[in-house]
Amino acid sequence: MTEGETDVNLNYDVIVVGAGPAGLAAATVCARAGLETIVIERGRKPGTKNVMGGVLYTRPTAQVFGEFWKDAPLERCVIEQNAWILTEDSAIKLGYRSPQFAEDVPNSYTVLRVKVDEYFAQKATEAGALIINETKVDEVLRLLLLRESTVS
Repeated sequence: MTEGETDVNLNYDVIVVGAGPAGLAAATVCARAGLETIVIERGRKPGTKNVMGGVLYTRPTAQVFGEFWKDAPLERCVIEQNAWILTEDSAIKLGYRSPQFAEDVPNSYTVLRVKVDEYFAQKATEAGALIINETKVDEVLRLLLLRESTVS
């Protein structure tokens, strides 16, 4: 290498575009499986482009991030579930509210994405993924590499 050059790995098994919850979950799983994984994020850091919150369900999230409720930046547990049936001029609401939803490990939590995306990015990095911020992906090239194998 010449002066000013850095030793950067440009070969990755997995390239994830976007450091939202789905991208970070994919990166975490791939990195844990031993795959060289990179995440390309357009924002200054994961979560900064997002100004909304949402509901994070415990069971599917725990399949990737383990007992995240012990240290993740969660807002509050959800104790009410509702379903709405809408027409043009009316609505029917079906709901169930129970403090049991908050017992032991709650079913779901409200979150602010700016906080929880940063938490998931930390977990992806700990698993071995590299996150590159402030980089926009304009197009994707697909290269198909065929490897010949011989059977003895």
